[in-house]
Amino acid sequence: MGQPKGARRKVFIPQNVRFRPTNVSDVEYRARYAAGCNEITEETKIHEIKERIRANIEEPDYLGIVALHGERRIGHVEGRIQGTQLMIEDIYVEEAYRSRGIGRCLLESIITLARDRGVTMVMFYTEPDNVPMQKIAKRLGFSLTRLYYEKRLAD
Repeated sequence: MGQPKGARRKVFIPQNVRFRPTNVSDVEYRARYAAGCNEITEETKIHEIKERIRANIEEPDYLGIVALHGERRIGHVEGRIQGTQLMIEDIYVEEAYRSRGIGRCLLESIITLARDRGVTMVMFYTEPDNVPMQKIAKRLGFSLTRLYYEKRLAD
C-alpha cells in the first residue's frame, strides 16, 4: 500500500551531502556537464562554454545551487530571475545519487534564495517522460499550467 495522499516521502540524502550557491569555482564542473550533454569533446569549444558559464554566473539575475557529496559536485540547479519570477533553466543529479531527495533539496534551496531576492513565482519546464521531476514538482506544490507543443519542419 502506498503513502497517504499529501504525505512526505522519506528521503535518504547521504549524510555528507551539502548544498551551496553556485560560484566561479563551479565553472569547470558546469562546463564539463554542458559539453557532455551536447557531446562536445573539443577543448576549444569546452573553453568557450567555460567562458559563457563564468559570465552567466556573474550576472545579477543568475541563481544557482550546487549539491556536493564531500567535495565532489553531484548535481546542480540554475535559473534566471526575470522581474519577480524565477525561470529554472536546468536541474541535474548524477544517476548514482538519484531517488534520494537531492533534486527536491536543490529545488527547495534555489526557491529559498529566490524568495530572499523578492521572487514571487518559480517556473520550469520538464519533458513529458521525466516522471521523477513531475513528482518533485507536485510534492513541492507546483501546478501544471501549460502544455508545450513543437513541430519539426523539414530543412
